[in-house]
Amino acid sequence: MIFNALIFVASIVCCSCEFLPSFEEYVKTIKSDPLFVNNVLPPGLNWTETFANRPLRSYEKVTVPKLIEYHGYKAEIHHVTTKDGYILEIHRICGNRKFNSSRNQKPVVFLQHGILTSSIDWVLAGPRKALGFLLADAGYDVWMGNSRGNVYSRKHVKLSTDDHDFWTFDWHEMGMYDLPASIDFVLKQTRRKKLMYVGFSQGTTSYFVMTSSRPKYNDKIEAMFALAPVAYCENMPSPILQFLAIFRYIVKFELYLLMGFTGEFKPTNRFFEKFSSLLCSDESILHPVCVNALFLIVGIDWNGFDRDLLPQILHHVPAGASIRQFMHYARLIRKGGFQSPDRIEYNLYKIRSKVFLYHSKNDWISSVSDVKELSDNLPNLQKRFLLPNKFFNHIDFLWSKNVKRELYDQVMNDMSRFVSA
Repeated sequence: MIFNALIFVASIVCCSCEFLPSFEEYVKTIKSDPLFVNNVLPPGLNWTETFANRPLRSYEKVTVPKLIEYHGYKAEIHHVTTKDGYILEIHRICGNRKFNSSRNQKPVVFLQHGILTSSIDWVLAGPRKALGFLLADAGYDVWMGNSRGNVYSRKHVKLSTDDHDFWTFDWHEMGMYDLPASIDFVLKQTRRKKLMYVGFSQGTTSYFVMTSSRPKYNDKIEAMFALAPVAYCENMPSPILQFLAIFRYIVKFELYLLMGFTGEFKPTNRFFEKFSSLLCSDESILHPVCVNALFLIVGIDWNGFDRDLLPQILHHVPAGASIRQFMHYARLIRKGGFQSPDRIEYNLYKIRSKVFLYHSKNDWISSVSDVKELSDNLPNLQKRFLLPNKFFNHIDFLWSKNVKRELYDQVMNDMSRFVSA
């Protein structure tokens, strides 16, 4: 649920269009008066200091496979079709070109991203910090899923993305169809009976849907590692998400009005392109405002979050989703429980796979109390690890400056218990 801040901004813009100038006009006015800007912004931020000549990072607009290759690793692209006709793209890191990566029987790990993102979650931070690269360097066969509707999984055997029926899904269908199809494909390709699973945020939600609703898939998982797990949502600390949950029907209408009535949360919507280029680029004087808006959703961590990554993040996020995904979460925030779209409680006691939970105190999306409730309902819980860093927030699980030392080293140490000698 990383970039729900964008939803909030969108709803404000939609509600305020009669009273405020357009976004472009507002920014144009500010740009034309540098003296005004320099007086109202925090000390040290000066519009007259231009960064226009700063070279763009060469991987800002590339695809995930190209980014993997850019860093010297071997990448593969695979496609799998779900039972209900969605064609998903899976990315694989086969290893580093500098080392022999062709040996058989590597331990297999499957990584699943959060909402509004893609497999970029696991590689954007680069080889020294991104979990996908760290696992590849440690000798794992790394596979990264892409949920239906994101920029890599926008095909269907019958439907077009212009069809409303294409977007009539949420994370329930991801757990019922996307993950089972992806896991079966990876196991067939690698000739393994089991794999290890790592999920972030919505990637944990869909896993809990799958293993509670299709319990045979527990037997295909060696162990599951949940980063910032999201199942129970009632105690989310984020005031904006709580607000959106209360007014979810109004917000839903505004999103359909803003995005078009197919039900898609569009990855290339013009508003977000403007939002990214004008507010959030690293040369923008409003960059701190953009970061603060994000922190109001995920938790404030000025020291830990790698703010230099924000322009690159916004080149890839939002990566596409269905509006229904947000509405399902909104209902759980408001009503409590962990229920299907039909309001049937998922039976977490059917989850037999070994589960490791990693969470933090400053995560405004995956709250400590909600994770505690989740852990109390998992019959095969192996560990609930609360990160000692009290400032670690939701997106720090992917993009903290110290994420390897503070989190991934712990996760990989726990994973090593399941690797055959």
